[in-house]
Amino acid sequence: MIRQRTAVLRALLLLVVLVANAARADDQVQTPVFKEGDFWKFKVVEKPVSGFSSTAIQYPNGIFTLGYTARDRMQVQEFVENKETPLEPGRYGGHILALLGLRQTAGSTTTFNILLPFPFYVGKQWRDSYKPTIFRNTFHNITNSEVVAEQQVATQAGNFRALRIERTEQAALSYAPSGTSFMATTRGAYYYCPETKSIVKYDLVGDRGNELHIELLEFARAH
Repeated sequence: MIRQRTAVLRALLLLVVLVANAARADDQVQTPVFKEGDFWKFKVVEKPVSGFSSTAIQYPNGIFTLGYTARDRMQVQEFVENKETPLEPGRYGGHILALLGLRQTAGSTTTFNILLPFPFYVGKQWRDSYKPTIFRNTFHNITNSEVVAEQQVATQAGNFRALRIERTEQAALSYAPSGTSFMATTRGAYYYCPETKSIVKYDLVGDRGNELHIELLEFARAH
């Protein structure tokens, strides 16, 4: 009798685990499928670390549009005087894609996308370390991220149900010509929305005056 009860309890426990895993799989947010004609408009404001900038590094501040093309590429343009203007070659187009998790950050050695490592579910955590060198500026960054909740978020494009992802980044920065070096810590959160297939809001603030603010202004699905 005791053995039978033990076997029944084990079977029930296994069933509970299987049901929980199945429910978790259903709740996971998978990698989006982009289509030709998908369109986004974002406002991007980025401020560098106070007293540590190079005239060779351009920081995007303005309104930018992204469009998914027939060549399976994201085309980035700047929105100036109510019209889309192609970016000059090398003018932070790739940087904007990296900020939105659509391109791997320079210097990253991980095999996963450090901003959007699908699939997503509440409670997921990940860590990344990378060492990019940009115009003689060397960065050693360590980031820790976690999906903490699913919630409503308001943007100029509308209200969306999104996953809140909290992010902490610790960076050691050095500039070879002057020998300047220091540590900086940046904390904040971004919101990923399956409906728009994108980050819809992103706010980071650092202890050295650096900031990043991104907000979705407009979104249109391919017809």
